[in-house]
Amino acid sequence: MEPKVVVKVTESLSSKFKVTDILSVLGIPRATYYRWKKKYKVIQLTPLEELVIKICEENFYHYGHRKIKSILNRKYRINVNRKPVQKIMQKFQIQCQVKKKRQKYINGESNIVVPNILNRSFKASRSNKNG
Repeated sequence: MEPKVVVKVTESLSSKFKVTDILSVLGIPRATYYRWKKKYKVIQLTPLEELVIKICEENFYHYGHRKIKSILNRKYRINVNRKPVQKIMQKFQIQCQVKKKRQKYINGESNIVVPNILNRSFKASRSNKNG
């Protein structure tokens, strides 16, 4: 049986029958039912949570909590601190996608070999003398 269906059926029949009786008819252990109930419980979202999730989806999860907070302030006129926005994003595991940093320097030998076009000789026959 599907866990979600079992939880819904048990919730709907729990007003008329005992939960243990329902589960014994279905052949499901009580501990398993309560584990499923905890896992598949229906979450009521607050308006702020719905809005934060909507903004994140619209922007393809590229923005962090500071940018979302500024969008809430500018576009929706909701003045909220960044910390509640950050907690909402952590609660629903909405994280911004971090752009990969490019390497600024190359360690070791250079991969680029430049041809010696000038073929200049920088050897001096005596000190303090050119050529």
